[in-house]
Amino acid sequence: MHYHVLWSKECSMEFEEYDFTRNPVVQNQVFFLESKCAACGFSVLARSIEELVEHEKLHRTQCRLANAVA
Repeated sequence: MHYHVLWSKECSMEFEEYDFTRNPVVQNQVFFLESKCAACGFSVLARSIEELVEHEKLHRTQCRLANAVA
């Protein structure tokens, strides 16, 4: 499944479901969901899937912009 996001009229980016790897993590007896970016290795921990998805959306924008500039 593919997701298309338009940034401007001349630039479109395609994101795939597998651009992040998700894993359950337990730290100090607390359950978290970990998401790791396949492009840059950025990792985030969240307590809910909704929170994790929001962090992924934000990071996609930042990561893709940084890679486009580099």
